[in-house]
Amino acid sequence: MVKHPHEKFPKSNGWEFFALEVSEAGTKIRDRGDNVVNLLLETPCLTCHQPATRFDFVCEKGHGCAPLPIDDQKIAEFQKADLRCTKK
Repeated sequence: MVKHPHEKFPKSNGWEFFALEVSEAGTKIRDRGDNVVNLLLETPCLTCHQPATRFDFVCEKGHGCAPLPIDDQKIAEFQKADLRCTKK
């Protein structure tokens, strides 16, 4: 997600969502905007972020968003394997 002025994406209070294609060659933007579909959940990103409206659409535990279908350990494993997340 990237925050823009509200007017650019009024449905999401300025948030632009991204669907990325990640490969060894690099990362490419597959789709972007406020109607992007989450490939893992197969739903529009805004659908899951909508319950967090009072938190400016930012989902965290306790913000009303549905939990991700993976646990914190699995997220840490994804991050550890993702070269974009490693410290240099």
